[in-house]
Amino acid sequence: TRRRRRTRETDSRRVASLVAWALTGCAIQPGLALWAVRTCALVGVVFVPPDAHAPLTATRALSLCVLAPLFEERLYRGLVFGAVAATPARHARALAVLASSVCFALPHLEPVHVAATLLAGLALGSARRRTGRLAPCIAMHAGMNVAAAWPPTGFA
Repeated sequence: TRRRRRTRETDSRRVASLVAWALTGCAIQPGLALWAVRTCALVGVVFVPPDAHAPLTATRALSLCVLAPLFEERLYRGLVFGAVAATPARHARALAVLASSVCFALPHLEPVHVAATLLAGLALGSARRRTGRLAPCIAMHAGMNVAAAWPPTGFA
């Protein structure tokens, strides 16, 4: 019974930790969006977030908030970070944060999106470096995507 109690306490701590990482992602996203809007205003570009006027369907919500974080974090913070961190380089873990962040940002094509996503990638990579686990990165990424998709312009 003592062992079960410890397991339940550990599980509840893990869930609380993941919720905290997700809320951190939600808190970071508006700052990134504001930075992107202000940067665009400085250079004379109108910033329109991707799919800003698309309705939030159940499929899109599942894709944005569950599937994308799972896939992207396994790829960038799992494979890329892991491969670079495993090298014998002097600052391998710091280089892994940078490499995974750059790889995460490049597919976003538009310069402002690349810059904002690079900053998000640095936060996610730092979480991976600090915790050594992917789950906090996935939770934080999901939180960022929830904040980016909310409020929905229409739920279909």
